[in-house]
Amino acid sequence: MGEVVVDIDERIWKSFEGEILKKYGTTKRLNKEIELLIASYLANDAVIECLEYLLETYGVISLEDVKKERPESKSSAGKVLREMRDNRVGLS
Repeated sequence: MGEVVVDIDERIWKSFEGEILKKYGTTKRLNKEIELLIASYLANDAVIECLEYLLETYGVISLEDVKKERPESKSSAGKVLREMRDNRVGLS
């Protein structure tokens, strides 16, 4: 890609540059870090857009609806674990 010129407050730029210097020991990774920040920003927008679509399409599911649809277990997890532990040590 070609060169891009961006006007950034000098204090903010120096601080960012200092963080990159601390992280990598050099400022040669500045371009890559900026690229990663932009990609992250775009990914966040994509996630928000997807969530908005899901909300519009399916609406909101209430906690009560989730509880009503939750399957019931036929056995107690505690009892099953106890049996497994007892069998492992030969107590049953």
